[in-house]
Amino acid sequence: MSTRKVLVAEDEMAHFELVKMALNRLNINDVTHAEDGAIALKHIEDATPPFNLIISDLQMPNMSGDELLLKVRQDKYHCEVPFIMMSALDSLNAAISTKDKGATIFIYKPVSVENLTRKIRTALSIDFQVDN
Repeated sequence: MSTRKVLVAEDEMAHFELVKMALNRLNINDVTHAEDGAIALKHIEDATPPFNLIISDLQMPNMSGDELLLKVRQDKYHCEVPFIMMSALDSLNAAISTKDKGATIFIYKPVSVENLTRKIRTALSIDFQVDN
């Protein structure tokens, strides 16, 4: 998996570092960080080649993960890219809403590095999961 290019949209640095640790366990080192959805969208628009995976927090300033997801699903180069949404909201409605917008996996925070690593590993080949 070392040739994978991943975008992580996360406004909390501690959560970004956790995601980066999980990616590093899979030898994924080409990681772009965005502090909010608006910055992530700019990275997506500028990406050549496209990202292979997008991981986003649901609640962020300037543009939420939901808004980012909708924009990604409209982008001709990223519309089918696996998208992992993470949220501290313990809400089945949030998970269902995210699925309806096109997320591949929904993960509740806090999440362990081990569990996140498993979800990243499988993100490229599954439809949708809600992880408790």
